[in-house]
This record gives sequence, structure tokens and C-alpha cells, in this order.
Amino acid sequence: MFLLVLLLALVAPGQLQAKKLFRKAAKKQLKHYLVEVCDWIEAQAGEESESAARTSGASIRALLAGYDLAGKRKNYLHAALAWGDRLIAQQHPVRTAAGNPGALWVDRNDGLPLNSADSSLAAAALARSHVYADKARKRAYRRALERYARVLVEGYQGDGSRKGWEGSSGWVIPQGEDAGAIAMGVLGGQASVGPSTASTAAGSLFFSQLYALTENPQYQRLAADGVRWLVRSRRPNGQIPSIVDGTVSLQGSVGVIPYWAEAVQAAYYLLDDKDLTGWMLVELDLTIRWLLRVRSEEGLWGEGAEKRVTTSVATLLAWFYLSGDSDESIPPTLNPPWNIWLNPVHAQSFGVMVDEPISGLVGMTAAEMIKPGITFKKK
Repeated sequence: MFLLVLLLALVAPGQLQAKKLFRKAAKKQLKHYLVEVCDWIEAQAGEESESAARTSGASIRALLAGYDLAGKRKNYLHAALAWGDRLIAQQHPVRTAAGNPGALWVDRNDGLPLNSADSSLAAAALARSHVYADKARKRAYRRALERYARVLVEGYQGDGSRKGWEGSSGWVIPQGEDAGAIAMGVLGGQASVGPSTASTAAGSLFFSQLYALTENPQYQRLAADGVRWLVRSRRPNGQIPSIVDGTVSLQGSVGVIPYWAEAVQAAYYLLDDKDLTGWMLVELDLTIRWLLRVRSEEGLWGEGAEKRVTTSVATLLAWFYLSGDSDESIPPTLNPPWNIWLNPVHAQSFGVMVDEPISGLVGMTAAEMIKPGITFKKK
């Protein structure tokens, strides 16, 4: 692996005014790095993952971005679509509480429905794959996606023969002060009914992707309502709390950043809602300030294994810099993480090309630096 030299400090004033983070040469080097990451992910994709519904979302989206940005390498596309096929095969058909056909993923350890945060990330990746699929796959993918969407909205009927499958009336909260939020699904063997930050963010990402491929206004509304709740639920200083089943924890803020960051960017790129976008960009300034304040001394976010959230923070900061008001304090913050990811020894300790989920996230970040929005929509 070669060391990419970020040229943020060397960008000419005219380029900064045009809100460019990288020179053309640096973007070319980023493409080489994306290829390295995608090559590694593709090699892992040939093996049946024991937790594919949990971990494959970022990997699928990185491969699709690699296909678009690195010369239409069909091996990346084939690997991503094959992963999507496995996600469909892992779905369990159910009847929703309203009697409609639904489908969800289950945890391989306890056989209970997989929490809606992990499931929605996988479903969002499947929705991205739909754009690249042939006609037969498109039909299968769309059927799987809409059946999962029904479970989020309508819940599922209980199954007395299966312990812990008491049923649910739906995980999207339709009214009250938490309207628009989404519950986690199953927590501690029982259906969760209180709002969850991670589940709402992942669900909003999923509904944004589903709206992009169906143009169904119901999905647009569900995605937008989720984002509004996410923004409203922040602390006065812009901090993102971790809310699980209605219980607020500020200690878990770092862990929910990746979900949260995906939701607001998906709304920007996919919902075609100028009012929401304008309001969101103004409101997010507080959260960007908070993120810049809580960096560690080495310029990352989180401690220990939590450092993986740095990939999502870097993508969010770059997006905000390019889409919102210019803030010249943002570009230099992208140097420390890249200095780690692009150093072979440090990258390995971070998990790049060692751990599949982290590699997928770093691959997505590289793709977004090359072409903002590429992991959310086809350019």
C-alpha cells in the first residue's frame, strides 16, 4: 500500500472558494487506494458470512462505489450483487400485524428478529444494489425491501411456537413527542416500543433509499420524519445522544454517530426536499462544532475499538464543508485519520484490510472523498 499525500494545506485560495478538498492528483491516488480496499473486500465476499446482515452494508456500498469510480470492474459488481442475493436468502418471511406479507432478518445466535438498526443498514445496501441489478434481481430485491419496510411500519404477527416471537405492532412511532422515531425491534427478548437513535437513523437511511427507487411519497415522509426527530433529539450543545428504548445516554454518543451521519446525508442526496435540506444544514452547525471539540489528541474520534467511527465523522465533515457554509477549520481535521489509514502498519492496527466492516467503512469514505454522494446515489 502506498502513502497518499493529502494536499489540503496546498490548495490554492481559489480552489478553497470553490470548496474543493483535494487536487486532481490526490483524487487519482485516492482511487488507487479505493481499489486496494475493494480488492480486499471482494476476496472476503466469496466466503459465506455468519453475520452478513449485520456487517455487509458498508462492504456492498464500497464495492458498488469502486465499480463506478475504478473503471467499471465487473468483479466488484458481481461480488456486491452476490452479497445482496445472500441477504435476500437470509430473510425470514412473516405476516405483518395488518396481515400483509413481510420479511425480516433474524439473529443467528438467538433466532430472534435482528435489531432494526443493523437490519436497516443491510436493507439500505440492498436498495443501492437494486440500481445495478438485472430485471430478475430488481424484482426480487424490491419485493424483499418492501416486505421489510412493511415490518418496520406494521410489525409482525406473533408465533407461539417460537420463544421470544410475541409479535409487534410496528416499530415506526406514528404520533406523540417521538413521532417519526423508530424503535430497535427486539430488545432482551421482547419487542421494543421506545425510540432508538441508531434504529431511527438507519431506518431513515433505508427509507430514503427506498424512496429513491420507488418514488413512493410514504417512504419520503418516513425518512424525513426520522431525520427531524434525530435533529430535535440532540442536546442544546449539538451533542448526539444515544437513545435506546427511550432511555437517553450521553456516554454512548460516539457509537451512534455512524448511523446518524448516514441519515442526514441520505436525506440531502435522496429526498428532494429543499425545506428539509435548508433547515437541516442550519441546525447541523451545532453538531459539527461539537464533533470538532471532542476529537482526541491524535485527531480521531472515540477510544479503542470506537475509533472506527472516525470514518463516518470524516465523511460527515467533508460533506458539510462542501454542502453547507464554508468553514476552513474542517479540511485540516481530515489529515490525521488519512495519515493512519494510508500507513500500512497503522492501518492494520485500525482494522483496514483486516476487519471487513471497518474496511467497508473506510472504502466508503475514500469513495465519498473522490465523488461526494457516490455511496448514496448513482452519479
